[in-house]
Amino acid sequence: MNSFGAMLKQNRKLAGFTQERLAEELKVSTIAVQNWESGKNQIRLEKLSKLSELFNIPLEKLIYEMLISEENDLPDRFPYFLFDEETNTIVRTLHLTMSQQELFGILYIYHAEFLDRKEMDSENLREDLKRIPYQFISQFGSINLLNIAEGLYHVLKYVQTDFLIKVLRLNPEKEFNLCRLSMEQICDFIDYGHKKLDEADWNADSDHALWFHVNMHKAKQLLPELKKKPVHLTNGHWSNPLCDDVPLWLICTDNVPEYLQCRRNEIPEWYGNAEKFTEEWDRYHNPARIRSGIEKLVNYTENEQAEWILSINEQGEKLLNWFHQNES
Repeated sequence: MNSFGAMLKQNRKLAGFTQERLAEELKVSTIAVQNWESGKNQIRLEKLSKLSELFNIPLEKLIYEMLISEENDLPDRFPYFLFDEETNTIVRTLHLTMSQQELFGILYIYHAEFLDRKEMDSENLREDLKRIPYQFISQFGSINLLNIAEGLYHVLKYVQTDFLIKVLRLNPEKEFNLCRLSMEQICDFIDYGHKKLDEADWNADSDHALWFHVNMHKAKQLLPELKKKPVHLTNGHWSNPLCDDVPLWLICTDNVPEYLQCRRNEIPEWYGNAEKFTEEWDRYHNPARIRSGIEKLVNYTENEQAEWILSINEQGEKLLNWFHQNES
């Protein structure tokens, strides 16, 4: 039984309704009411208005309870096994209430300067709160608004504004909870949706930064292929030029310019200078760059023939399984 189902059952009994009587009032089957209370099925929105009348409960409260119940039923998808406990502890705190999301929307509409920061910021929201219309402040009360702002500030220290607005616009009626986002959204957050320290800022608080050191989109592209077969990258020294037969799927990744997603000897006609093209190709296509973002997911080892082999490791296997489990 989920929280909405428990609330429905409690209020049905307080109103003196049996499941059969409630089903009759709502023009549904008794089994439908049983499924709502057990959490097996979710009640349709058009039935909530009638429930509001029968139970004398504001419709907004019923909708809120249903949305919260739906949120709690979502699985926690975050790949904790990839990161240290300090990082995971921060990740688990990255969620917002509906009031905090409303405040975020107001600040976004009124072009709050705090939201334009790309790095973590140690300043508070006091100046930006002056932009908020009085009607919004009076809705919550000034002290409550400060508490709401503090919770929002905590999330905005770590989450990029553009990422947050993108997620909220897709699901405006649901509370933001990073750990319960879709696989695609979690991958987006890890790769570019979190705020990074400005290394030039000596005042930056490095103890409260997120350090993921993994490229999820690159891993999703490369790990399935490495699972099929390890790749012979180079010979001799580990950083020597790549072998001529390195597969194209390893070369053609999103972080490589399109004109360099080819073999070393496949010089575009428009490029002109073959030597310069080869130098540029070698800068992009080398073992270190290929492994960048997936180092903790792969092994790069030398065999008896002095061949350097790239293969998926146990951590990579776990992530590959995570991708498969969360594809839907």
